[in-house]
Order: sequence, then structure tokens, then C-alpha cells
Amino acid sequence: IKLGNIEQESIQPPIDHIMVAVLEPNLNMQRMFGMLFDKWHVEHFICTSESDLILKLFEANLKTDKEIVILLDGNDEANFESLVDSIHKDVQIGAVRTFRLSNINRILALKQKFSQVYDLFVPKPVVFQDLYNELINHTVNETEKPSKHEDLRFSKLHVLIVDDNSINQNVALAMLKKQNILADAVGNGLEAIEILQYKSYDLILMDCQMPEMDGLEATEIIRQREFIETPIVAMTANAQQKDLDKCINIGMNDYLVKPLKQQGLINMIHKWVDFSHLSEKENVVDRYVAFNIFNYQRITEIFGDDEEGAREIIEMVLNNMPTHLELIDNSIRIEDDERVKITTHQIKGMLANIGAELLMNIVSDMNDIVRDYGITKELVVLNELLHHSFCDLVTELNHNYF
Repeated sequence: IKLGNIEQESIQPPIDHIMVAVLEPNLNMQRMFGMLFDKWHVEHFICTSESDLILKLFEANLKTDKEIVILLDGNDEANFESLVDSIHKDVQIGAVRTFRLSNINRILALKQKFSQVYDLFVPKPVVFQDLYNELINHTVNETEKPSKHEDLRFSKLHVLIVDDNSINQNVALAMLKKQNILADAVGNGLEAIEILQYKSYDLILMDCQMPEMDGLEATEIIRQREFIETPIVAMTANAQQKDLDKCINIGMNDYLVKPLKQQGLINMIHKWVDFSHLSEKENVVDRYVAFNIFNYQRITEIFGDDEEGAREIIEMVLNNMPTHLELIDNSIRIEDDERVKITTHQIKGMLANIGAELLMNIVSDMNDIVRDYGITKELVVLNELLHHSFCDLVTELNHNYF
């Protein structure tokens, strides 16, 4: 690597938008790369073998949102084409560039033969300023990035991952995170059924083979509950047609074959997510924007100067609310309309008395819905909003009242 006169260099801005992975068998070159990337404040790691690189890339892909640049160095006869193919297929990094280092005399021949494999060919000996410029200026192809409109829509999605394998969970979570999609993960069909009773999702990724309750049985139960219309996409390693047909026949909408691929997942989201439903959910939430999380004037009207009495009542309500929320969750789970109606009616007055204006209005609407229509999708959405709003109320009071 040609460093030039480092003392005479102007101060370079740090490269903090990427992570660099280096495959380098030569010890001296390892040290040189380490020194350079430390100097440039680049997050990086250096590997000596292909297997070590794959492992560390997999770990890095789960931990960072940064684009990953891979520098591949070795002797001129080294064949990294199968390694690059494995990185794309198995590690499935969303934003990645591969730089192939090679003797300057072989660069032209490599470009002609492998232009579709590598993003950049770096001649050796490497000129450090040229490498710096490539790292800071070369950006991922814009077609690989979600458009601003798509990114905005994706950021409003909520996906449920159902898989008993923690590695598979983390891979799916990482892929969704790269698209700014919020996701939860559970370990089997029973846990999926439980969480769906009080949380709403725009898409469910369902593994087929799991302990306690597999994906097929869970899907069958979910489809029996009319208010849960969420699209369910199977995740299966069995690509035989009879297995795929079984998924569809049981009530799943589609399937993805493992290992998951980023673009395949994105395509499935576009195919099955009802983006118009996002507007409906936003409209539900927007109804409550005008209400205060806590009406301080109301508590003053009731208790006047008796601050100790006010705090005592507020603490009593806050301590009792988790029990009421759990009761509502369980009642929705077993579709007990009457219990939801009784509980929401009970806590409506309790919340009004302490000035919890937002929660009181949410609960009041839940009471009206369950009385007139029973357990509905809107009721589930409001119940989820109730949970979030209660957390906001506790935070507000802890910061500004107690």
C-alpha cells in the first residue's frame, strides 16, 4: 500500500457510513489495513479465511444497518467468485459491495472476465488515497435502495415472525430492519395465536415445523377467527409442490422457501400487504390526536389543593390498570364480548376521574364497538393503542407529576 507522506495530508473526514470487511491472508497487509481504517475511523474487521469471513459477515449483518464493503485480497490465482455468490445467497446482506484486489498487470483481464461479480477492481500496490476516495464516494446502486415513498410506507408496517429457530428469527428481523419495517418474533404457533389477540400485524411470516404447535395448526386456528384477516406467508425448507399446496390449502396466502432472500421478502410484502389498511389504522389513531394524555386541570378541579390525596388516587389507578389490561387481552383472546364490555365500562369512569383523557376516550370507543359489533379488527387495533397510551401516561406522570 502506498501511503505517501502522511504528515503532509490534509485532515480527511471520517468514513462512518460503511463497515469494511477484509479477507487478507498476509500478516503485514492485515496490520496496514488495520492502521488505515483506524485512521479513517472506519468500522472494520479483518479475516484470514473464507469461512471466518462468512461467519463474521453473518454476525455483522444482524448488528448493523450500514452498507458493508468487502475487500478480497489473495494471490492472483485466488478464485473468490464462489465466495461472493455464497455471500449474496447465504448471508443475504441487503447493501454490500465487493472490491477485488489484484496485481495491476492482471486487472484488465479480471475486469473482462468478472465484471458482473465484483463491484470494483483495486490494483496493487494500493494507493491509499484512491482507496479512501472509492470508499467515501462510491455508493450503492440507487435501484437497490427503497424509494422514499416505499421507505415511508414500509416504516408503518408491523410484521410478526413465527419461528422456533433463533438464527432464522434474527435473519428475518435483520432483513426487515434494513427496510425500516417494525417486527416482532415468537417461537411457536401457540405464542403467535396469543399475541395476535391483542396486537395487530400487517403480515405474518410463519415457519411450518415448530414444537408445541406448528405453523399449519396455528394458521388453521387463526383463520377460524374472523377478525384476523392478516396475510400469512409460510417459511419452509420443503420446496416440494405437495408441501407448498398443503400450506395454501390450510389457509396460508403464499410461501417463501428457506433460506430467505431479501428481494423475495420485499416482493412478498408488495404482493400481500394491504397498504390501504395502513391508512385505516392511521385514521383510527388520528381520532385521538386532540386528546391530552393527562388533563392536569381535571385533577385540580377534583382534588383542589389536596395533592397527597390526588397522588394516592392516581397511584391506585396506575397500579390497577395492568390487571384490567390483562383481563381485556384475555377476554379478546377467548372472544368473550361480555367481559370486554364490562371491563371497559368499569375502567372508563376510573380513568375519567384522574384526568387520563386519552385512555378514557379509547376505552369508551372500545366499549361502544364491543357492545354493537362484538370482537372486531378495530377493537384489536384500539386495544393495542390502549397499551401504548398507558405506557405514555405512566411516563408522563413520572416525569411531570410524581
